[in-house]
Amino acid sequence: MPLVRAELWKLRLPLRNAVEWTAGGAEASVPYVILLLQDDEGRCGAAEITCRPAWNGFTQDLMINAFRQLAWPLLVGLEAGEPLMPRLSGIRGMTALKALCDNAWHDLGAPAPKGGPIRVASVLTRMAPDAAAEAALKVREETGINAFKVKLGQGISQDAAVLAALRRELGTETELSGDANSSYSLEDLPALFALAREMTLSFLEDPVPLLPDAVTGAACASFDVPVLVDKAMDGARWVRAFADRGLLHASAKPNRIGVSEAREVATAVAANGGRVCDGTYSESALGAAAQIAFAQSLPEGLAHPHEIDFHRGLSAQVAPLPAIRDGTVEPVSGRIAERLDRETLDSIAAQHLEFAADAKAT
Repeated sequence: MPLVRAELWKLRLPLRNAVEWTAGGAEASVPYVILLLQDDEGRCGAAEITCRPAWNGFTQDLMINAFRQLAWPLLVGLEAGEPLMPRLSGIRGMTALKALCDNAWHDLGAPAPKGGPIRVASVLTRMAPDAAAEAALKVREETGINAFKVKLGQGISQDAAVLAALRRELGTETELSGDANSSYSLEDLPALFALAREMTLSFLEDPVPLLPDAVTGAACASFDVPVLVDKAMDGARWVRAFADRGLLHASAKPNRIGVSEAREVATAVAANGGRVCDGTYSESALGAAAQIAFAQSLPEGLAHPHEIDFHRGLSAQVAPLPAIRDGTVEPVSGRIAERLDRETLDSIAAQHLEFAADAKAT
């Protein structure tokens, strides 16, 4: 059952409201590339990747060209049950390209088994205090979500005002965490951790540019709020390096580094006694389904509430929306590819390419 065919779509999905990211600025729509892989018996696997130079070094056109020139010639003929990543090991870097291929191949060969409901967290991007509180209350009313990750990095005083507004409106029973996207310096850490402790944050993600070195380890060790490594965690090889410096907690994002690598990260973090964050990577409803499938595969208690609600902010979709009720998202089963709305996808895609076994695109 060799791999004989592939399809790629280039598209943008509009946001209901513009988003201000700590890294990458503001945007009103999200750029995606969607990949479909097919074997000679007609079985298909699908995956998506967002393409942002500030996030993963890719534009959509660069991703398409990298797949055409680098990945597809190596993947055509891949047999069922054969791991995909060794085929791409000769390509240096290009984590996003490898993640896209790995996730589609995993979907083809290992459909998700039925799981249980997954507790969800919502991400609040950079905004004013009153706007953040209003947005959180609306999310809680509509979905029952009672866990929020707050994008920090607006300055300690502004971050404090945002967190105080959220605590005031949401109460102490709501779980809050913070993600500074490496916005601060080591000199800022005492004030930042004092704020995190005062607001009872469950963890602080990337408070500074984190490195697995003695300086970073010593700086973070003196504070009692858990530090979670995200930006530097592009593979399981980094888990031990950071753990040796006392940083035990890490992101495991299947749509950023691939489901195979994300599972290895989760396994390594668990072995060190840490916890993982299945963080958002701007997933549409299609990518959210893959995120849910990954969440279902993790041992209970290993992960913080899963960040699976970005898709709710998109005004167009190419797959059914995963329903969120009482703070949990409905489970998925089967292949992600089976959720793909081909008619809608073909109507909104800016480009559609097909690849056959001769490695030529049409």
